[in-house]
Amino acid sequence: FLSNDLNSQLAQLVAQDHHKTEQAQSIMQVEAPVLTSTTAPGKIFASRGELAEHYKSKWHQYNLKRREAGLAPLLESDFQARLAAAREALEQQQKGKHTDSHLKKGKEHRRNKKNKQQQQKQKVGEGATVSSQAPAYDRMKEQQKQQQDNDSTSPDNPIKATEEGGDKSEEDKMVEAAQQIEINPHQCLFDNHISATVQGNADRMQRKYGFFIPDREYLTDLEGLIGYCHEKTKIGRVCLYCQKGFATWEGCQKHMVQKRHCKLQYEPNI
Repeated sequence: FLSNDLNSQLAQLVAQDHHKTEQAQSIMQVEAPVLTSTTAPGKIFASRGELAEHYKSKWHQYNLKRREAGLAPLLESDFQARLAAAREALEQQQKGKHTDSHLKKGKEHRRNKKNKQQQQKQKVGEGATVSSQAPAYDRMKEQQKQQQDNDSTSPDNPIKATEEGGDKSEEDKMVEAAQQIEINPHQCLFDNHISATVQGNADRMQRKYGFFIPDREYLTDLEGLIGYCHEKTKIGRVCLYCQKGFATWEGCQKHMVQKRHCKLQYEPNI
């Protein structure tokens, strides 16, 4: 009998210890903090170290600037999409500068060749020559070049000041390029008119430009759709209908109006 009583008491003690262990674990789970950030909507961080890394990211900095401007923060996927569009726009801009440099060198070469031909034609008579104006022209050109160099090194030159504003990474430049463009769902995609509501903006674009939204009854986020179209035409500088790219978003907007491409391409993967 004593053995049975002892076994019964030991079983009760084990059950009590097990119950206390479960209670302690449940308390720890309840008290474990949920790590989130106002600049990372929809994201839960697994550790404080991961949260600290977020505070160093471009996503965090971008959403801080949006909050200062009174705008809602972007999801990480939306931020990455805007960053990719800004990267593409910057690459196109750099390609345009490279092309302009080649064109400028070609014009300079043709101008020098033409000057040499004119100098040869100025030889007349029996060895007599007419005084050439080329040296004077070269002096004037050299003076203009020196003046331009002086202007470019002046501290009052805004372009030079911008270039010397510090070493910035390509990603920083792309983020700044995206920030300089205002994305306002209340603004018309095809002119500068701003409506009081997003719905009013969509109705006006349909009346004036024939902007038709297919399967409208299934659309749940009209503001997000118009905001995406703004990003595609202003940051990506791509026509909504024919997917043609342009050097500037103003050129893209003018193309859509002139070609009557003020509509969405209703096809898969578009």
